[in-house]
Amino acid sequence: MDENRWLAERFEAHRAPLRAAAYRMPGSLGEAEDAVQESWLHLALPSKVPMQRLLPAAFWMW
Repeated sequence: MDENRWLAERFEAHRAPLRAAAYRMPGSLGEAEDAVQESWLHLALPSKVPMQRLLPAAFWMW
């Protein structure tokens, strides 16, 4: 399994709890989903930070 697919699967496994946590802040489902999507973009887009520093992914997302 390639790294991007693994990362996407890990993110999807945590999407519901992330959305629930994000919903508690603004109280808007739309804004909560935007926050979750922004988290995905920050995690998925290439950066100068090696992938090993982002693991475990669940810790970084929270």
